[in-house]
Amino acid sequence: MLVKKTLVKPRVSYCMVGHEGHHDDGRFMKLEFPNVVVRSLYVPFNGVGKESQLERRRAWDEALFREMAVAPRPGQGRILMGDCNVVYRDPDLSPHPEFWLKQGPQDGPIGDRGFGGTTRNERERFTTMMECSEMADTFTRPSGRCQRREAEKWTWRGQGQFFGKGMKVDYIFADDTILLSPRRPIMSGQV
Repeated sequence: MLVKKTLVKPRVSYCMVGHEGHHDDGRFMKLEFPNVVVRSLYVPFNGVGKESQLERRRAWDEALFREMAVAPRPGQGRILMGDCNVVYRDPDLSPHPEFWLKQGPQDGPIGDRGFGGTTRNERERFTTMMECSEMADTFTRPSGRCQRREAEKWTWRGQGQFFGKGMKVDYIFADDTILLSPRRPIMSGQV
């Protein structure tokens, strides 16, 4: 992550709450500035639904939930951004959620069936974490109270059997400290 030299030097961490050192399966970086905490991540892909991949993802999701449950200081904003490898809302999928649930192995638990990032269990865990931490997709602001969405933009485009299909798995989330601030930075998602 690049930080402008004129900003106050942030406190940098590469581990989530309760972990030491780098995470084995994903990437995590936290920059703590006086008025904002920025977390950047790459979440491990669920793969094709093997039990070891599902367990790895459950462990990551649990660690991220604990990390996001840490309350910020009063007036301190929070940003979570990166490749979440999960689809947060149905409109972030093309063509339809049911299509993706039929992909991949269909012999495991129903909640773990489907293409990685689209399973019911992954999406429910992620949604619960976002709601509990009061974070909102910056394409929907603020914290779900305003349902206006920007144009859909896929961050993963299918190839082969998935040609012409896509999904959004890369996000920028923020809390109301940032989204409702009169001095809000540009958070429209338009890059």
